[in-house]
Amino acid sequence: MESRLREGLKNVMVQLRDAQNQVATLQATQTMNEQKIKELTAKADALTKQAVADRNTSTNMIAELNTKLAEQTTVNQGLQAAIDKSQEFVTGSVRLKLYKGNVAVVGRSSPYSLYDQDLVTFEEGKVAYDQRDAAGFIRLNALRLRTLGQRRKNLEK
Repeated sequence: MESRLREGLKNVMVQLRDAQNQVATLQATQTMNEQKIKELTAKADALTKQAVADRNTSTNMIAELNTKLAEQTTVNQGLQAAIDKSQEFVTGSVRLKLYKGNVAVVGRSSPYSLYDQDLVTFEEGKVAYDQRDAAGFIRLNALRLRTLGQRRKNLEK
């Protein structure tokens, strides 16, 4: 009888340890999920680099105003409206893969995404790529290099 009690107690201890491990894994997974979601929100397709810079500048300005002013001002309200407007199109969904305490992003989508399958393909379709479009772009980007070369040539004289 005593050996059965020991065996039962041993089984309960093993189950308790397994449950504690599962809780710890779920907590770590939740923390990682929250961090990934924050990162993905910051990198959302709908934001441009300029919008992120504008948002950061506006956020810093609001923080400075809030520490200096005890009440809401019209400037503060205007900055908040600008931040709210910049975040207007940040929406969508993120698909995550959870495996053994790890989190991996396996997909994301947004109704405001700038990615368009018709634009990225070289196949014929609705919007076919025309190589002639690249010529003007290449000339325009090379203009600064030509100007720099001319300036250096003039300085050497």
